[in-house]
Amino acid sequence: MTKRLLLISAALILLVGLSGAVSEAALNVQIIETGQISVSADGGGSSASTYLIQVDKPNLSATVRSAFLTCSITSGDLGNGYVSLAGTSINWDETFFNPSFWDNGWADVTSVVKPIVDAAGAGITDLTIIENTAIEGCGLYVIFNDPLQDAANTVFLFFGGQATTG
Repeated sequence: MTKRLLLISAALILLVGLSGAVSEAALNVQIIETGQISVSADGGGSSASTYLIQVDKPNLSATVRSAFLTCSITSGDLGNGYVSLAGTSINWDETFFNPSFWDNGWADVTSVVKPIVDAAGAGITDLTIIENTAIEGCGLYVIFNDPLQDAANTVFLFFGGQATTG
């Protein structure tokens, strides 16, 4: 089933890429991971500059394979250092900017998340987000090496933006 899903997804991506339609925004596959893995995803946003975002570690045997932070702002550019995660200032690996509406950022935060979550017990671990400007919100995606999974799983993470004008 996983191979079939991957083949269908690749065909859809190819068809979309060949359509020739011009759009102001797009969502693109950023990460594809397969194996004995599981994923934790959480999002947050607040009118306060500090809030918690959570990682759900599935079991004690699971270890962080990779972790990614995405954030969005609608009132200007999303600059490096505008957000910190667990006390570490974030520099964006990639941004997707729509000058009329928003700016989205993507960062590999594995080096920040792994030492904290690998040392934690199973269950919820809180990480603090601090925004240095008016960010609309952030999402944290953590992919775990999870030897207790009884089958191979595939995780797709997309990044970009969708057209807000239809």
